Amino acid sequence: MAGIKKSNVTMTAVARRAGVSQTTVSRVLNHSAAINEETRLAVRRAMEELGYREREKERERKNRIALLMCPFAEQRDPLTLDFFGELLAGVQEILDRERFELTVATLPCGAAAPPDSADLESAAGVIVVNNPSLQLVRYIAGRGLPLIAAAADVVPEEWGIDMVINNNFQFGKQACRYMLEHGIDRFALLMPKAFEERILGVTLELARHGKLLPPEYLPELDSTDISVYIKTLLGYLAAGNLPRGLIVQHYDAALALASILECHRLRIPEDVAIFTFSHRAGHDRFPMLLQFPREIGRKAAQGVFSAIRWPETAPCSYMFPARLVEPAK
Repeated sequence: MAGIKKSNVTMTAVARRAGVSQTTVSRVLNHSAAINEETRLAVRRAMEELGYREREKERERKNRIALLMCPFAEQRDPLTLDFFGELLAGVQEILDRERFELTVATLPCGAAAPPDSADLESAAGVIVVNNPSLQLVRYIAGRGLPLIAAAADVVPEEWGIDMVINNNFQFGKQACRYMLEHGIDRFALLMPKAFEERILGVTLELARHGKLLPPEYLPELDSTDISVYIKTLLGYLAAGNLPRGLIVQHYDAALALASILECHRLRIPEDVAIFTFSHRAGHDRFPMLLQFPREIGRKAAQGVFSAIRWPETAPCSYMFPARLVEPAK
C-alpha cells in the first residue's frame, strides 16, 4: 500500500483492507471464539498484505485486568477512601481465583483517555470505577476491549456498556419513606448533583405522597467534600430555616453536621433527624442504608470475565440493593 510504512500500519488500516470493523480486528488478535474462520482468515490476510507486525506480547493478551479509577474532582486520592478500598478488594478476590493480575491507575477528573501507565494494549479487559467520562468509555470501547463500569450513578444506556452500580433510585425512595414513616416531611436533601438517581428517588417518593421539597431544601451541591455540607447547614441556621430532618449523602458528613447541631444545643434525632448512607456496619449512630462495595467489586470482576468469554452478549446492568440499619440503642 503506497504511502504507508509497514512499521506504521495500524489496526484501522487492517480493518479497512479486510472490510471489517476495528473491533473485529481486535477480537481476531485476541483469539476471540466469537469470530468465524472466514473473517479470521480475511483479517490475517490483510495483516500479511500490509506487513502488520505484532509486537512481542501485544497480541497474546496477558492474564491482566486494568482498573481505571475515575474520581470526582474533590477526590484527590480515591484509593485511600474505604469505599473504593473495599470495592478493589472484591475485584482482587475474583482475579485471584481466575489467576489474573490487576493493575490500577487513577485518572484526573473527566479524563478522556487513560495514561500510558495503564497499558491497555496488554490488558484482557477494563473496569472503570466511579465517574467515567463518555470520551473515556468511547476510547476503551474503540479498542475492542471488554469493558464494565462500577459507577457512582447510572451510566446512560446509550453508552452501550455493562455496569454494576448501587440501586440509587431505590436508595432515594427508601430514605424518603423512612423520614415520612417517622412523621418527618420537612427535611433537606443534602446530596451532590452527581447522584441524580438518588435525588430523583427522593423527590418522586415525596410526590407520590402529595408533597414537594422547597428549593432551599434541595440545594445543588457540587461536591462530596464535607465543607460543602457544613456550609449548607450553617446557612440554614443563620437564616432561622433549619429543617426537621436531613438526608445526607455520606456518613462522615452526617457526623460533622451532628456535631454542629449539638454545638447549637440541638438534639439528634429529637430536634433534627439525620438519615445517611454508609458501607460500614459499625456506622450506627444514625439510621442509614448500608451499601456493599466489596460485592460490587466482585460482580464487576465477574462481569468483565463474562464479557471476555462471550463478547457478543448485549450490554446489561446489575443494581445492588442496600440494607436499612437502625441506630444503636
